[in-house]
Amino acid sequence: MAKRTKKSTSSSREEASRASRPRKIGKLKCLLDMPLDVFYEIVFHLTPLDLLQLSRVSKQFRKEFMTRRKKHLWATVRQKNFPDLPECPLELQEPQYANLLFEHNCMGCGHSPSKMLDWALFRRYCKKCYDSHVKKGSTLSRSYAKNIDVVVYTLLPPSCVYNEWCDDGIPDCLSNRPDQLYDRADFDKVIRHYLSVENDKDSRLQFIHERRKYVGERMARSFAIATWQEELRDSREDEDEEKTKRRRESIQHKLKEAGYEEDVWPSVSGRRAHLDHWNRLLDQPRELTPRIWKQIFPKLTAIIEQVALARAELDKIRRLDLREKGLIALYRRFLASIDPGTAAMMPALNDVYWLPSMRALLWEDDATVTEEQWMSIRNQFLEDAKKHEQHIRDLYLSLAKVNTGTRYKSRADNQYTIQRREGRGDYESFLSSLRAIFVCGEKNCHGLLRFPDNRLHYHTRDGVPMPRLSCFLDIGLDHGLKQDSFTYDEEIVDIALHVLEILGLPKDSPQTVLDSLRGRLECLCGKARVSQPMSFGLLVSVPDVIPHVVPTHEILEVHHIYAENRWYNAVQDYVGRSPESPDAQTTAAMYCNDHDLTSTSPFFILRDEVTEGPIAPLPCRETGYVCGICPDSVMYHAPSEAEEDVEHHILTKHLKDVEEGDIFKRRYWN
Repeated sequence: MAKRTKKSTSSSREEASRASRPRKIGKLKCLLDMPLDVFYEIVFHLTPLDLLQLSRVSKQFRKEFMTRRKKHLWATVRQKNFPDLPECPLELQEPQYANLLFEHNCMGCGHSPSKMLDWALFRRYCKKCYDSHVKKGSTLSRSYAKNIDVVVYTLLPPSCVYNEWCDDGIPDCLSNRPDQLYDRADFDKVIRHYLSVENDKDSRLQFIHERRKYVGERMARSFAIATWQEELRDSREDEDEEKTKRRRESIQHKLKEAGYEEDVWPSVSGRRAHLDHWNRLLDQPRELTPRIWKQIFPKLTAIIEQVALARAELDKIRRLDLREKGLIALYRRFLASIDPGTAAMMPALNDVYWLPSMRALLWEDDATVTEEQWMSIRNQFLEDAKKHEQHIRDLYLSLAKVNTGTRYKSRADNQYTIQRREGRGDYESFLSSLRAIFVCGEKNCHGLLRFPDNRLHYHTRDGVPMPRLSCFLDIGLDHGLKQDSFTYDEEIVDIALHVLEILGLPKDSPQTVLDSLRGRLECLCGKARVSQPMSFGLLVSVPDVIPHVVPTHEILEVHHIYAENRWYNAVQDYVGRSPESPDAQTTAAMYCNDHDLTSTSPFFILRDEVTEGPIAPLPCRETGYVCGICPDSVMYHAPSEAEEDVEHHILTKHLKDVEEGDIFKRRYWN
């Protein structure tokens, strides 16, 4: 026999003291001890929702309220608080009616909140229980072996959760369909009774008549209750709006009494976060009480302080914008007053703000930059510009991939920089050589410019100044420097030098000579879109982007000499992969390069007068025409164009007349 465990003296004392303590009595205990007439006088001042919650406090209260003998009590409370509310439906008890009206509990699982209230079925479900208890009529009828007459559906009220009540009135049960939703329990009850009287014609007709009459009356009651609930919801929303309006006015009045006028409050012109937080505190459907005011007043003052700081920062940025405009004017005047060669190596507008001397001048508190302020930092600025000149040279050398340093990517600012070395190789010799020709990368620009004259190009010199420099206060100078929009291509440079040689010009011709060719160069190939005189850059290489409805990676660009030679080189690559094959030899004989720079007969001329006009872009289209003679590997280099352009391509490149099958359509897609 196991020994009985002996309790410790301390634990036994705790149990004895716990047992001797008086039991905590709820504050509602006194209601059961007062006289009945006083008790019911208090109850009559409650709402149906209060009665529901009170009946759940204890067994005594449940016994007091949840009996059929207290039906009159529930009805009196309902009529006193909501005189316009329709009477309780026959299908519900008064507590059930109050539960549907004023609570949000699921009648299947008790989950709260459950918003799927169905007045046609007198049920409130959560989504899971609704899908379990409410099904389509055609689905419910499958559990019965024989086919169900469609008249059965007219004996049931359909669900109205997903279907709003008709604006014209109560829906007619005769229009019920098998694809509508019905309660499973009601459906089973009705179908069993219908099947039991199916063979008795008189009983079946009587059941149908009585059931349709009942469904019509039930739908009328449901419609009346749903209409009342909608009106109650609208009236409560109006009351909440009035309470919100009074609360906002009271808070604004108290703020003014505390010395905070409207000009320090958040506004739509400020930060959205401040205004949203402010409106959340003011726009609540609760009356302002001393206790609420004590809680929200520190929050409101904190928002006002944040708004003041934000406005001070905004004023600082506005002053910076004014100083930027004044500085731009002074800097342009300075560039115009110095030698063009010196001006070419000066920082561009996007870079000048990041020089230490200019940054210090910008962030002074004066409204505008004056001539005296500019003259006071001019010497320091020239020193900073001299240091910046090294950055410019490194930038263009990195574009040309001249090995003057190690190019690496910094983890800190994700920018490419140049780490200098002692041995700079052909640093100065390249930038001063005849091959230092760069292409402007801006869209629809035909700039083919020598260094350093390209620094005077308007896409570099007149770039848009960087606004809002306040966000870069703590960032180093090199992070803000913008790389010029130029590229370098060895093949383009070769073509440019060859064109100068054909024109009889020195290969080291200065930029002024290249600019003088604008509007005087004309290609003799006969292509419709490039028949008018062009500039030097447009003739050689620079693309004129044509918008097509094509995938992004296949956007077509129209070059001229560069593109024509690129196309021909693609043909030669195709032939070179299998030079012994008959197909390759036939292909090589079929193609002609009418833009061959080594040809003895020139394919372009230099006019004396300037008659340049813009090249008209090809229209956007979904379907283009492609040469059917070119192999697939060079199809991209002979882009889809208008039908007359492809005819010109066949005449000049393949040296033959157009025959059937030489041209076919290609459709583009997004």
